[in-house]
Amino acid sequence: MPNSVEQEGKIEDILEGLEDLENKKAKVGFPAGGDPEGERSMAETVVVAAVHEFGSANAGIPPRPFVRPAIDEDLEEWGDTFVDSIASDLEDGQPPDLEQALGLAGEKAKQSIQRKIRERSKPKLSASYVENDKLKQSRTNALVRHGWMKNSVQWEIVDP
Repeated sequence: MPNSVEQEGKIEDILEGLEDLENKKAKVGFPAGGDPEGERSMAETVVVAAVHEFGSANAGIPPRPFVRPAIDEDLEEWGDTFVDSIASDLEDGQPPDLEQALGLAGEKAKQSIQRKIRERSKPKLSASYVENDKLKQSRTNALVRHGWMKNSVQWEIVDP
């Protein structure tokens, strides 16, 4: 059985770990590195993602949101993942591993956004786009042609 000095030291470690919560956060989206294959710049990846998320009246592209629906549907699950990781550490008498908890939540968020990209089928591509599509693929998902945008979704832990 731990003595009071050992317990006090663990409590201090736990409190210190909890204070770090204010200093870190997980960012999920399209980071500065662009797509993982290196075929497109960060700017191209972000522009394509934003145009599909919000649409472009000038280009005749309707909104095909995938980030906002992922947040609306799965935000609570991401938070639960974070809390469960911290709670598990505390139950084991360990200081919370914030990096691990944020990483698990960030990975869940990334997977949710990628799932929404895969599931997006409406609105359909315009007939003129399909006619001019160089790949001449029959596809129903306007957001997945090569998979580069889906594969570009990343998470990272940052200090605000």
